[in-house]
Amino acid sequence: MTSGKVRPVNLTIPGTRRPSFILTLKRLRGSVPCYVLALPAIIYTLCFGYLTLPYMLIAFQKYNVRKGLFGSMWIGLRNFQAFFLSNRWIVVTMNTLKINFFAILIGAIFAVVMAIVLSEVRFKRFAKVNQSMFIFPNFLSWIVVSYMVYGFLSAEYGLVNQALKNNDLSIGGMWIWHYLSPASS
Repeated sequence: MTSGKVRPVNLTIPGTRRPSFILTLKRLRGSVPCYVLALPAIIYTLCFGYLTLPYMLIAFQKYNVRKGLFGSMWIGLRNFQAFFLSNRWIVVTMNTLKINFFAILIGAIFAVVMAIVLSEVRFKRFAKVNQSMFIFPNFLSWIVVSYMVYGFLSAEYGLVNQALKNNDLSIGGMWIWHYLSPASS
């Protein structure tokens, strides 16, 4: 019979040792280029995957900018209740699903067509430039694009109005209010 003492179980494979800390560091040091390559993905994941998680609390709060994320009043599921009790929640949800479906569908069709067209182009440099031009917008957010458009079309400081003013092409010496003037028919 046993005396009641429990002996720890040895889970290592017989004839092998656990690598020392120094050996582990040496192995890691040999992989530095791989870690440098992974660094942008790690930073992106931290910024947009983990640092944004606390802001999901806003859906359950009566959010006040002055009080901040942790000072705002907690209201639980009332925001969701207000949304689902409104008479437009089905329309809003269906519109969102339709927009996403057609964006995926049109994007996939366009990508396949462009891939076929660019594979048939004789001038490979032209094909590479066009590929870059089609891929580049994926790296910009709509906020950045809107500020770029605003920078071009701003009435007082925009690039277009400055060029028109400097070349005496502005209408009566006035700025053109691109955002406010109605579209010409």
